[in-house]
Amino acid sequence: MADRFNNTWEPSQARPQRVGTGGSSTLGQPDRIYQRVTSGFEEHLGQAPPSRVGTNSSLDSGDLCILSLDGGGVRGLSSLLILENIMKRVNAAREARGDRALKPCDMFDLIGGTSTGGLIAIMLGRLEMDVKECIDAYKALMKKVFGDRKNLSKVSIDGEIRERYDVKKLEQAIVSVLQSRGIPKDEKFDNGVSRPCRTLVVARRVESKAEVAIQDFTLAGAMNYDQMTIVEAALATSAASTFFPPVTVGQRQYVDGALGSNNPVDIIWGIAQDIWAPDGGVKQRLGCLLSIGTGKPEFTAIETKAWKFLTKTLKSIATETEETARAFERSNRDLMSRQRPRKYFRWNVEEGLSKVGLDESDKQNIIEVATIEYLTHSIDRSSLLSECAECLKASTDCKS
Repeated sequence: MADRFNNTWEPSQARPQRVGTGGSSTLGQPDRIYQRVTSGFEEHLGQAPPSRVGTNSSLDSGDLCILSLDGGGVRGLSSLLILENIMKRVNAAREARGDRALKPCDMFDLIGGTSTGGLIAIMLGRLEMDVKECIDAYKALMKKVFGDRKNLSKVSIDGEIRERYDVKKLEQAIVSVLQSRGIPKDEKFDNGVSRPCRTLVVARRVESKAEVAIQDFTLAGAMNYDQMTIVEAALATSAASTFFPPVTVGQRQYVDGALGSNNPVDIIWGIAQDIWAPDGGVKQRLGCLLSIGTGKPEFTAIETKAWKFLTKTLKSIATETEETARAFERSNRDLMSRQRPRKYFRWNVEEGLSKVGLDESDKQNIIEVATIEYLTHSIDRSSLLSECAECLKASTDCKS
């Protein structure tokens, strides 16, 4: 395994000003490999990304904003409805003044997701959609993809796992979204253009079983070993076992990263540190970190028989995101301290979604109702939503 720090530099030294083509760096942890990839602008230590609101931006003022999106099939709609609520609060004063409402790509410096959370990350970040556009596109995409099953059985007669849905329909739906934005279907995910909002999606390489963060940027001095188109990146992060086959890009195969990283907050947090604070000071630069789930799963016992494991436990493991959330919170208690402004917010509908299958596109109304009740039936939660919005507004104001 390559040395994690073979592309780091001393604090007194500046990063090269342009994307490099030589050298490589692999960020390694047990059972995990995160791919570092290109940015299109200078990567000085602690330097802020290009300002999206005004012309002055300093991460020293704590304006770095990050959005992490869980996987969850059609339940990704819940994540979007939660984000819509927060963005509405953020934009209330701007709309009252007649100013343009900010989109997520105007506010967040990094947006990442796993599986269908990765699809949403691409639409919000790389395609620069507002939340309403993303909700409409997501609903249409889910109906097209999960309308008809290709195979009714998850396992063939000889024991091979069979995909239940046609990956061509998913590909066509993604291409349709790109065309609606005037983007060619062969557009590279990382096309060398610098963007204030960076995007990443989590997948897993079939050959090594290693997780990889497929990014629309490459850090200076690093190599992009997972160069692919937007369509390929979307397919790679969405290739959930039993739903779709592995996606082949060049000589490599990818499946979604949901099994083990359905909540990608640790990966996204690590990448943020690689980008802006390899010396470990990203917390001092953080303005707001949002992690949004797709509904809390039921607690289920581990099944021992192979068939039951495949049909029940695999789904439970893939959708068990709260354990990751709790571990992250334990390791970063200072981001939620009441002694200072809170910087980390985790949102996840607590009741009503656990019975909704990942592919049940006909249950959008149930998803909407459960999410609305989660957002409106608690005074404390409403207050915390307002606190989250204020945190984002304050961080955005620092960039103006």
